[in-house]
Amino acid sequence: MTNFICIFIGIILGAKFGLLGAILGALVCNYLSEVLGDVFRGAGSSAEKIRSNIFGVTGEKKRFTVSFELNRQNFYTLCLFSILGHIAKSKGRVSKDDIAFAEFLMQDFNYSAQLKKIAKEAFRTGKIEDFPYAQVLREFHHVFGSNKLLLNGFLQIQMRAALLDAVMEVNEKTILLDIASIFHIDLRVFEEILSQEQARARFSQAYKKASEKDKQWQNYQQQKSSYQHRRDEKNQQNSGYNYHQEYRQNSAHSYSKTNRLDDAFKVIGIAKTDDFKAVKKAYSKQVNKNHPDKLAGRNLPQEEIELANKKVKEIQEAYKYICEYYGWK
Repeated sequence: MTNFICIFIGIILGAKFGLLGAILGALVCNYLSEVLGDVFRGAGSSAEKIRSNIFGVTGEKKRFTVSFELNRQNFYTLCLFSILGHIAKSKGRVSKDDIAFAEFLMQDFNYSAQLKKIAKEAFRTGKIEDFPYAQVLREFHHVFGSNKLLLNGFLQIQMRAALLDAVMEVNEKTILLDIASIFHIDLRVFEEILSQEQARARFSQAYKKASEKDKQWQNYQQQKSSYQHRRDEKNQQNSGYNYHQEYRQNSAHSYSKTNRLDDAFKVIGIAKTDDFKAVKKAYSKQVNKNHPDKLAGRNLPQEEIELANKKVKEIQEAYKYICEYYGWK
């Protein structure tokens, strides 16, 4: 397709302007060959058949119990969830949170029953000890490599999985760095994305933990009416024990307002400042950059459109917190 366009332009310019037109046509053709080539290579139909040395042409390999056509959508799902499974297993044991996160993504992405089966099979496959994740990433890059936005989104989803417990294990970061390397994502860009994702994880998780602690304390108070709890409380008072202090001391309230403010600024992508105009400008820029309507037509899978939706809500929450902190309206 691109070659036809280039030849056509070269003929037109050559016929109209002679030798000078032919030279100009050659330069234009060279440029279009690179630019349009990238566009067409990254804009395949979701039904386009994909070849994979890992997953096979039809997906009917022994590691899969479900049969499916290996098109772009299925291939994206296979790669995404197999790497999620590999990251989860890299810590030594797949936790309930890892499984819950994978299931949450399937639900959030509005997967059909068929896609959920594919995703679950891929997640299990990724947990295999000698799973060739680097080859999967290279195949993924071969298919989607011209779409930098899509590659960054894929990396961010994997980062969110690695940060479920707010702690980045060495093996997890090694895999994430391998993703960045194979996708040709600059190390500086990688660190910027990781820093923002870490801030987002702290910002969103800290008060969730505080809320859980508060519920535990409330449940304890409700149960105090029983005879057993009254007796236990008396014994604990005699020994100087304080339930309320224990429940609250190590809660997320130790994650101070200042800490949360710092992370809120990182979420909206600006250094800490009390300049309202600067904050509002940064906020608007981030919302505009991640808004699903702006991403329409960028050949992104539904998974990354949903991620963008979530990021916009997180950015709005961070902006709201900053405004409340400074008393801005």
